[in-house]
Amino acid sequence: MIPLVYETTSRILSLNSMHYLGRLTGCTECTVEESRNADYTLSASVVKNSECANSVVIQNYICAKPNPTDEPQFFEIYEVVEKNNVLSIKAKHIKHNCYNNILAAGETSAQLYSPAEAYENLDALFDNNYVFSSDITNRKSINLGYTQVCTLGDFLGGLEGSLLDLFGGEYKWNNFNVSLLKNRGQKRAYSLKWGDNISSYEKTQSSETTISHVCAYATVYDEFSKQDIQIIADPYEIFEQKSKTNKLSVYPVPDKLVDGITVNSSTGDGYEFVKNTCRIAATAYIGGDKLGEIKSNIKVDVEAVLDDMQQFNLCDTVTVILSDSIAAESKIVKTTYDTLRERYKQLELGSFKTKLSDFVK
Repeated sequence: MIPLVYETTSRILSLNSMHYLGRLTGCTECTVEESRNADYTLSASVVKNSECANSVVIQNYICAKPNPTDEPQFFEIYEVVEKNNVLSIKAKHIKHNCYNNILAAGETSAQLYSPAEAYENLDALFDNNYVFSSDITNRKSINLGYTQVCTLGDFLGGLEGSLLDLFGGEYKWNNFNVSLLKNRGQKRAYSLKWGDNISSYEKTQSSETTISHVCAYATVYDEFSKQDIQIIADPYEIFEQKSKTNKLSVYPVPDKLVDGITVNSSTGDGYEFVKNTCRIAATAYIGGDKLGEIKSNIKVDVEAVLDDMQQFNLCDTVTVILSDSIAAESKIVKTTYDTLRERYKQLELGSFKTKLSDFVK
């Protein structure tokens, strides 16, 4: 697909506000990268003075196909570098515009909502045309966006207490349509095997999120000093942790677990109860995330293998068998797509988790 260039006729973005300017026939390279629950970006090179190259300016939009199955998506141009008669372009998917809208957070207490209910009842500062849906129906207590001011992007997945943090799942973006799904991809009956259909691979291991201990603390009211104080429990060790050295994670106990509880720093009353609550919270925190794992990812860029995987999608699962002969399911966590050739350039498989806000807004 030859990328198309648009400009907007309104401060409130919508498909109807996109004004078509033309085709970038001088485009020599156009790549779209999408990561699971994270970045969604485009980079391109356009010959200066080619058709519509003068429309390649900051805050205009490029419409390009992001993968084999989705319809073309809009990306806002945020950087243009001219060198040797070539324009190098960087653009971000219009989903990132969510970070430009503030949620008023006018409630005084948390709200019990499902993801769809939570989004429907938001009070945003600016009008927007994002349409939200989710197949997750259970309800949870939500503070972010209701009692705590944040951006719409952070509410969706950029902060602790966001929809992604509370409910899990995987985001699927289709321009202004956003879906939080239990599982975005599907399990594929396909295996990547060292010495068979893989002759080379790159495997990266990271212990950045690996920890050995969780130290939980709670904020409660001290009847003696007449002020809030923080009580900390002894660090809770993750006995199956793989870290060879002590790596500590500090975890604040949710307010709802100690709501209404008071202590007395003079007599010591209430201290053991609060510390025990901290220990219970630390145990639940450890169980909710594989904090002790060393996570890995694999990059596949062999043409013959990519030929087999051209109809696969982000978050699909395949079987990987490497040189150690251990078979494991691995999820596609990042896709790199050549829009001009309409084929994948690279697929990255792994199990790491990131946030929407990891992209520099």
